[in-house]
Amino acid sequence: MRFEEKLKTCPPEAIWDEYCGFLDLDIHSYMRIQNRLMEEQIAMWSKSEISRGILRGKKPRTIDEFRNCVDLTTYADYADVLLLKKDSMLPAKAVIWLQTTWEGGKHPIKVAPYTQSMLETFRNNLVACLILATSNERGKFDVSPDYKFLYGLAPLPYATGLFPRALNKEIGIEFLPSVKEAESLDFSERNKLGFKMGLTEGIDYFFGLGSVVYFISKSFSSMAAGTTSSNSSLLKRLRSISPVMTMRYLKAKSACRQEERQMKPKDLFKLRGFMVAGTDNNCYKDELEDMWGIRPMEVFAGTEPTCIGTETWKRDGMYFFPDACFYEFIPEDEMNKNLKDPSYQPKTCLMNEVEAGEKYELVVSVLKGGAFMRYRAGDVYRCIGLESNADKTSIPRFAYIDRVPDIIDIAGFTRISEDAIKNVVELSGLEIQDWVALKEYTTNNKPKMHMYVEMKTSALASNAVSCEILKEHLSIYFKYIDHDYKDLKKILGMDPLDITILKSGTFKEYRAKKGEIRRINPTSFEIRDLVKIQDRVRIYNGGDYTMNSYVYIPVIALAGYLFLLLAFLAAKKTKVIKSFMLMLVSGVLWTGGSFFMRMLMWPGEKVWFDVSIAGLLLLTYSFMLFVRDFTGTAPLLIDKVWAVLIIIVGTVNIFTGVFVHMPQVITDAAGNTGFVYDIKWPVIFMILLCGGMVAEMFYFIVKCFRSDPVRRRQFTSVAVGIAAIFIGHLLLMIPTFQGIPMDILSGLVMVVCLFYALYRRRLFKLTLLVSKGSSYAIVAVLSLLIFSNFIRPLEWFLENNFGALAEQKVMIISLLFTAFTVIIYYLMKRFIDGIFIREEIARSDNLKAFSSTVSKTLDIKNIMEETVAVVKNTIPIKNIYICIENKAAKSYNLAHSVNPLDNLSVSLSAENPVIRHLKERNECLFIEDLKRFADFKSMWEEEKHMIIDYDIACFVPLKYDDNLVGVMLLTNKEKGHRYTYDDISFLESVSAIGSIAVKNSSLYEKAVMEARTDELTGLLNRKCFYEVLEAEHEKNRNKSLALIIMNIDDFKLYNQLYGNSEGDVALKRIASIIKASVGENGQVARYGAKEFAIILPGFDLLGSKNLASVIRKQILNINKSAPDYSMKVLTVSVGISAIPFAATSLKELVDSADMAVFQVKRSGKNAIALSSGGGERGKSTTDMAAEVHKQDIYSGYASTIYALAAAIDAKDHYTFSHSKNVEYYASELGYACGLNDDSVEIIREAALLHDIGKIGISENILNKPGRLTQDEFEIMKSHVENSVGIIRHLPSLDYVIPAVIGHHERYDGTGYPRRISGEDIPLSARILCIADSFDAMISRRPYKDQYTVFYAKQELQRQAGRQFDHKLVGLFLELLDKGLVIPRERDSQEFGT
Repeated sequence: MRFEEKLKTCPPEAIWDEYCGFLDLDIHSYMRIQNRLMEEQIAMWSKSEISRGILRGKKPRTIDEFRNCVDLTTYADYADVLLLKKDSMLPAKAVIWLQTTWEGGKHPIKVAPYTQSMLETFRNNLVACLILATSNERGKFDVSPDYKFLYGLAPLPYATGLFPRALNKEIGIEFLPSVKEAESLDFSERNKLGFKMGLTEGIDYFFGLGSVVYFISKSFSSMAAGTTSSNSSLLKRLRSISPVMTMRYLKAKSACRQEERQMKPKDLFKLRGFMVAGTDNNCYKDELEDMWGIRPMEVFAGTEPTCIGTETWKRDGMYFFPDACFYEFIPEDEMNKNLKDPSYQPKTCLMNEVEAGEKYELVVSVLKGGAFMRYRAGDVYRCIGLESNADKTSIPRFAYIDRVPDIIDIAGFTRISEDAIKNVVELSGLEIQDWVALKEYTTNNKPKMHMYVEMKTSALASNAVSCEILKEHLSIYFKYIDHDYKDLKKILGMDPLDITILKSGTFKEYRAKKGEIRRINPTSFEIRDLVKIQDRVRIYNGGDYTMNSYVYIPVIALAGYLFLLLAFLAAKKTKVIKSFMLMLVSGVLWTGGSFFMRMLMWPGEKVWFDVSIAGLLLLTYSFMLFVRDFTGTAPLLIDKVWAVLIIIVGTVNIFTGVFVHMPQVITDAAGNTGFVYDIKWPVIFMILLCGGMVAEMFYFIVKCFRSDPVRRRQFTSVAVGIAAIFIGHLLLMIPTFQGIPMDILSGLVMVVCLFYALYRRRLFKLTLLVSKGSSYAIVAVLSLLIFSNFIRPLEWFLENNFGALAEQKVMIISLLFTAFTVIIYYLMKRFIDGIFIREEIARSDNLKAFSSTVSKTLDIKNIMEETVAVVKNTIPIKNIYICIENKAAKSYNLAHSVNPLDNLSVSLSAENPVIRHLKERNECLFIEDLKRFADFKSMWEEEKHMIIDYDIACFVPLKYDDNLVGVMLLTNKEKGHRYTYDDISFLESVSAIGSIAVKNSSLYEKAVMEARTDELTGLLNRKCFYEVLEAEHEKNRNKSLALIIMNIDDFKLYNQLYGNSEGDVALKRIASIIKASVGENGQVARYGAKEFAIILPGFDLLGSKNLASVIRKQILNINKSAPDYSMKVLTVSVGISAIPFAATSLKELVDSADMAVFQVKRSGKNAIALSSGGGERGKSTTDMAAEVHKQDIYSGYASTIYALAAAIDAKDHYTFSHSKNVEYYASELGYACGLNDDSVEIIREAALLHDIGKIGISENILNKPGRLTQDEFEIMKSHVENSVGIIRHLPSLDYVIPAVIGHHERYDGTGYPRRISGEDIPLSARILCIADSFDAMISRRPYKDQYTVFYAKQELQRQAGRQFDHKLVGLFLELLDKGLVIPRERDSQEFGT
C-alpha cells in the first residue's frame, strides 16, 4: 500500500509507528535489527564476485568473524567491478545505478548500485523524513498529496535526483518544477523556475542542500518584491501570480513597509515542512529559520550509503535508520593514527559501544543486497548523547561535524581533494612552490577554503604575483576541475577561496623543525606554527467570564458516559474493563454534578458541586487504575493509599471548601446564569494529590514503553486522551475560557479516546453498543423525541374529533406513548437479534461441534483438518495454514493448508520476531501491528516475502501451559473486511481447544514412544526389542541378521558397592557407548536389567564380533579416570549369533546368543563368544546346565579355598581357625534370621574367605604383641581389599564379596573401608561382623588375653546399635543362651606361642 493510500485509510498513530517507530527502540532492540540484517547481508555478499578480492578466500559466518577478516574499504576497492555495471558480480540485482564525483579518484565518477530492497527502504526512510519534517511533537505530522514541494537538488543520475522520484512512488506531491522538467534545466534555471512556480501556486515543503536553500532564500526579495522596478513592472509581476497569492503578496508587502524591513519568505509562505541536506548546514540554520519561520530539519544521505539518518521535531541531533546500513564507528584517536600511517587499520566500535561527546568517522555496510561493506563513507560525527529526554529516545544521537580531513567540503556543494588542488596548480601554470589548504569559516560563519601558498623566489622577485591574482587564476581552474565550483560564489554570496602567501622557504623550514605537514586540512596548531616560522617576516596578503452556562456540554458528556456505562454492563469484566467502567461512573458523578449544579436543581448547587468534585477526584484515581491495567502493570501498595487520601480530601472539602470553594453564581439582566471559580492557594494540596496519581500513571506508561513495544503502539489513543484532559484543565486557567466547562468537554474526549483504545485492542464487542440496556436507552430517547413533538397535535385531534374523550386525553396519550414504546422496542429487538444473535448462535454451534470432534481423536492430521475447517466455515477467510513446533529443528514447520497443492516446505524459525512475540503473549498478532513492532525491521527479506507471498494477515498462537505448540496463519478476509472482536474471540476459543488437542496428540505420541523405550537409557525396551527383531527378520528374509547380547559382569556387586544411582549412571553411559557405536547400522535395546541387545541387519558373525570388540573396550575404559578404578572397573560378557550362520529361526537366534553369553560367564567373564550353531538349545538344556553349574560352584573352588586357607594357616594359624569358627557362628545366625540354604551357603563361603587377604600382610603386623601404630593399622585394614581382589578372580564366587568387603563396617558408619551405615551394609556383612567380633573376643591373641563368653556377650550388648546391628545381636545372644550355638574357646596353645 502506498503512503498516500495509508494517509486515507490508516490512523495517524499507525502511520507514525510504521515509519518513525525506530525512535521508540532501545539500544538492545536497535542492535537486534542491525545484527539480523547484517547476518543476511554477509551471507549474500560473501557469495558475490565483488567480495572475492576483499575476502581473499576467507569465509566469515558471523559478524565478529566478518569484522575481523574484512579490512575497511574505500571506493577504490570496488571501482574495477562497479564501473563495469554487471549485475552478475553483485550480491543482488541492481535496479538503478547512481553516480557522483570521485574526489581524487582514478576515474572522474563513482557509481553505486541500488537493489529493489534498498529502494524500498530508501522510500520508507524518505517518508519518515517527510513526516518528521512536518512534526513539532511526537506523533503529530502534516502531510498531504495536495501540497506543493519546492526542491533545490541535483537531478539523476545523482543520488539527490532519486529523492523526488522515490517520493512520488509513495505520494503524488507536486514538485516545483516537475521532476521531468527539472532534469533538463541547469542549476540556476531550475531554482528560478521552481521559486517562480512557488510564487504562483504556493509552497508547502522545501528541501535542498543547505547552501542552495540559503541562496534561493536570499534571492527571494529581488525575485518577489521588485523594489527597484517601476510600478508597471510590479503590475506585470502581479498579473502572473494567482489571485490568492497576489492578495497574500500585497498584504505581506504592506506589512513589511510598515515595519520598514525587507520582505522574507515567511511573509508569503507558511511552510509545513523544511528539510536540508549536505554539509555546513549549521552555518545557515538560524538565518533560514528567521527567513522562513520554521527551523530546517537536517537529513543525512549519500550516494553509496543511501538515506541513513534524520533529525526529529526537536532539531537537536540525528538518528541513524536501523535498516539502511550496518554502522561502525572509527574513534578519533584511531582516525588520527590512520591519517599519520595510511597502512594502519583503525579499530571500530558499534552503535551500542559509542560514547557521548566523542567524535567518530562513519563506516557503513549497506544492507538489503548493497555492494559496499565496511565502507568508509568519509563523514565525521560527534555522538551528542546516548538517550534524549526531550525526544524520549533511548538510542545514540549524533551531530554532523564535517567530511574526513582529507577532503574540503564547502557547503555540501563541492568537495575538493588533494589531487584536485594539485591538478589546479599544475593547470594554472603559476609558480607555486608549495601549499596547504584547509576549510575555515568567515566571521559571519560561512565556509571557505583557505590556501597558504609559497611561491617560487623568481615569482616573488618579479612582483607579478598578488593574492588577488592567485585567487583569480586558481578559481578559473577550480571551475574547470569541478563544475559545481562556479556556482559557489553565487550561493555563498562571497568568494569561497582565500589566499595567504607565505615567505619563500617557509615549508622547508617547517619540515626541518616540525616534520611533515598535512596538505589538506592541517590542524590549527600546524597553521599557527607555519605562520610563526616565517621568523617575523611580513606575509603577503591581498588581502472576565462568559454569561453563557454551556449547559449542553455536560448534558452531552453525561449522556455519553451513561450510554457507555449501560453498554459495558454486558461486557466481559476484565481488569481493564472494570477500571474503564469505574471511570465512567466517575464521569457520571463529575458531569452529572456539573450539569445539575448549572441547572440549579434541588437539593442545591452546593450538593451537586461536591458530587462533581468527588467525581473529579475519583476520575483521576480511576484513570490511574485504567492505565495500570491497560499496560498490564502489577498493582502497587500506594494504590490503596491514594484511595484513602481521596476520601479524606473529599470529605474535608465538603465541610470546609478549603481546597476548592463553591463557584460564585452570577446572573445577568437577561437571566443568563454563569459560574466563576475563585481559585485559592490551598488547591495546591488537591493538585498534589492528583499529581501524585498522575505521576504513578506516568510511571506505568514509562515502564510499559520500555518493556512492551506492541503495547506502546496501542497506547497512542490513551496518550491522546491524557493530552486532552490536561489541555482542558489548563484552558480553565485562561480568562478567555472562564465559565466554559472545558474540563468536562476534555473529559468526554478522553473517554472516547480510551473507548477507541479498548476497541483497537479488541477487548469488547462493538455490538455491546446495541445491547439490551442500550436498546432501552435508545427506545426511551426515540419515544421522548417523537412524542414531545406530537403531544400538542394529539391533544388538538382528541379535542376536535372526540370531544367526549377530551377529559381522558392524558390517559389516552399515556397509553399511546406506552404502546408506541413497546412497538419500537419489539422492532429494535427483532432487528438486533436478526443481525447479531443469529451469527453468535452459529459460531457457538460450530465451536461446540469442533470441540466434540477434536476431543475424540489423537491424530494430529485430523486435528489440523478440523481446525482449518471450523475457521473456514465460520469466518470468510481466503486461506489458512497451520505450523507445528519442531523442537529438534527449533522451528515451526508448515504442516497443513486449506489447499492441498500449497507449498508446505516453509518454516518459521524459533528466533523469528513473530514466534518470539507469540511466545511472550497469548493473543492474536495482526500484520498491521507487526509492521509497527520494532523487531519487524530485524526480519530478513525472505521472512517478509514469505508473509507477503502467503498473504498472511493474522497469526493465531496455539499455546498450552505457556508453551507455543503451533501457530495458525490466516490470510486476509474475503472482500478485504477487517477482523472483528467476534472473529478474535472465536479464534481465541478455537486456539484454546486446538492447542489442547495438539498437545494431547503430542503427549499421545510421546506416550507411545515411552511405551517402546526404556526410561533410564532411552533405548528400546524388551517388548519393543522383540517387535523390531521380528520386523527386521521379515525385511531381511534373504539377508543375514546378527544379534549381539551384552551382559554386564558383576553388576549386582557394582550396585551394592557404589549404590543404585551410580549403577544407573553406568547403565546410561554404557547405553550411550553402544548407541553411538552402532549408529545407523542397527537397533539397540535394553534386553534385561544388566543386558543389552543389538540387532544388526546385514551383519555376519565376524563383522558383529569386530563391533562388539570396539564396544567392549570402550566400556572397559568408562571409569578409567576414577581413583579406585581397580575396584570400579566394568566389563561385559558378550554372546553373538547370526542368521543363517548360527541359527535358522528367531528363537534359535536369541537362544544361541544367550548361550554364548552363558559360556563366557562360565569361563571367566569379560570376553566375546560366537555361537557355534548346530542345533537348537531347549529350555531344559539351559536349566540343566545352569543347575549343574550352580552345584559345581563351591566344589570347583573348594580346593582353591582350602589351599589359600592352608597358606594362611602356615603364615598365621589363628586366621585359619578363626575363619572356621566364624563360618560356624555366621551360618547359625543366618539360619536364625530365616535365610534359605542358598543364602546361608553364601555366608558360609564368605566366612571362610573373609580374611583371605591377610596372606598379603606381614607376620610382624599379624602377630605383633603390642598395639598397632596408625600406619600398621592402615596396612592391616587393607586385608579387606586384598580379600576382594583375590575373590574377584574366582569366577562364580563373586557373590560373596559384599559380605567380605563389609564385615568391618560399623552400624553407626564409622567402620571401613566404605564407611557405610545401618541397613546400607549388606545383611551378610552384618552377620559376619558379629561372628568375627565374637570369635575374636573369646580367643587369645599376642596383643590381648582371652575374654570370657560372658564378657563377650556383654560387649555385644553394649555395642548393639553402634558397631553391630541391634536386632542381630539379640538373635545371636538368644542362640547362645539357648545353647543352639556353642562357643569355641581357644587358649594360647592354639597359637603356638
